[in-house]
Amino acid sequence: MDIENIFLIFILFGIFQSLLLALYFFVSDSFHFSTRIFSVCFVLLAFIFSLGLFFLYKLHYEYPHFSRIGLPIGALVAPTFALGAEKYFGYPKEKLIWRIIYFAAPLLIFTFLSPYYFLSANEKLSEITNYSSTLNKECVSMNLISIASNFLIFARIYYRLHILSEEFNSKLIGSILQFKKLLHFCLFILGFSFIIFLMNPFQETESFVNALFSIWILVFAWNQIYLKTISLQMDLTPTSKDKYSKSFIETKLLNQYGNKIKTFLMIRENITNPDLNLSILSKHLGISLNLTSQVINRYFSKTFLELIREYRILLAIDYLKNSDFSILRIGHEVGYNSKSSFLRSFREETGTTPSLLKQKASEK
Repeated sequence: MDIENIFLIFILFGIFQSLLLALYFFVSDSFHFSTRIFSVCFVLLAFIFSLGLFFLYKLHYEYPHFSRIGLPIGALVAPTFALGAEKYFGYPKEKLIWRIIYFAAPLLIFTFLSPYYFLSANEKLSEITNYSSTLNKECVSMNLISIASNFLIFARIYYRLHILSEEFNSKLIGSILQFKKLLHFCLFILGFSFIIFLMNPFQETESFVNALFSIWILVFAWNQIYLKTISLQMDLTPTSKDKYSKSFIETKLLNQYGNKIKTFLMIRENITNPDLNLSILSKHLGISLNLTSQVINRYFSKTFLELIREYRILLAIDYLKNSDFSILRIGHEVGYNSKSSFLRSFREETGTTPSLLKQKASEK
């Protein structure tokens, strides 16, 4: 079997897997936006694989308008994946400035290549012919920007997950910690890809680099499906409310469970419990994990981690106003293991610091 047939099999496999995963994440969660963002990511991957098929058979010579269109679209995969991971795992939302940074590379690439997109077919064909084996300087620069941006995005995700591991108990963010481990390999792939593409900026190298990154995302997705399947199997304990777990819960029941969650989290022993997780809350409510997650997302418009953080900070504010405890002790009292993670969370939730709030409370 020659190398072209190997590439063909790989590309067709990538297209099939990407579309299959896009469909899975689109239909698997009818109630949240989380998995549907992943669907967009895998549609983009399918498109990138399709462009690989397009270039494998040199169809860009017949349809030159398709050349270089993969550069900005390829740069969109990582930021889209980052938003999908944030929604999927439910960790606190990223700051607006970082969301802008995430999409800076694809916007920059698209803006820079816009003049090329408006060239005639003959003009594009002339450029393609001149660089039949190598990539021109513009394409090399755009590819390096894309890889560097991807590395920055995933390094930022890794840093955020590291911060979360200081803020929340491992039982609460177990799946997130597993994701953090997978990021090690992703960062290695991106760093390695940057080096080999810098040394050999050929079309074959570009395809190889895209393939490495795409394979990592596909492996990640199937790993999550496997873990989710295990989770669902563990969540098959029948309850009288399970019939609602795969459909929109009625408004009356939604409000009922939402109020129960409020009452549960207002109890200090519950919100400061280091072992608190979604499973404990679902058992308290007498409903499934899936239904509990649905209630939290629809009733509070937050993820479980965001909700835990909110109630812990509310408790911290109460301590600041009505006790003489030090800030370090208050952080420990509401469930934080370090002062730095407490200060960071408090500032993100309130826009101020515990010291300033305590000072204002004492002045009244």
